[in-house]
Amino acid sequence: MVIISESTVKPFYKKLFRTALKVLNQPNYLSLGLNFMTKNEIKDLNKTTRSLDEPTDVLSYPNLNLIAGETADKNIFTSEYDHTTRKLFLGEIVICEEIAFEQAAEYGHEPKRELGFLFVHGLLHLLGYDHIHPEDEKIMRSLQTQVLSLAKLER
Repeated sequence: MVIISESTVKPFYKKLFRTALKVLNQPNYLSLGLNFMTKNEIKDLNKTTRSLDEPTDVLSYPNLNLIAGETADKNIFTSEYDHTTRKLFLGEIVICEEIAFEQAAEYGHEPKRELGFLFVHGLLHLLGYDHIHPEDEKIMRSLQTQVLSLAKLER
């Protein structure tokens, strides 16, 4: 099992974030928050924010009201753009590593690949994508595959 240590977390997710922004034709001045929770913590958060009393692998909390495929443009979201940091904050992603490791074992791939998948999945939600309808799910899956492939995180 490959464990992503504290020292490699930032470079791993930063690289994945940059790769995803390129694939999704998004500007490089975007930022997001990334948090990790235990199974119990994410279960509580899921219950509080979504009224679902169960743990989950990833949660996303968008800061912008984007439509899938729309560019997160600082000239449109002027009140959300931070002129000091020169960043436009997309929102927060919360990942449960414990569930990610369980899923990686279940699906037969490395934990790093599963964590990357969850991160990209969460990012797509921040960018307005969803998977409620089959056609939307197909679009999300295709984008996730493209990003993960470029990041060399294939199954």
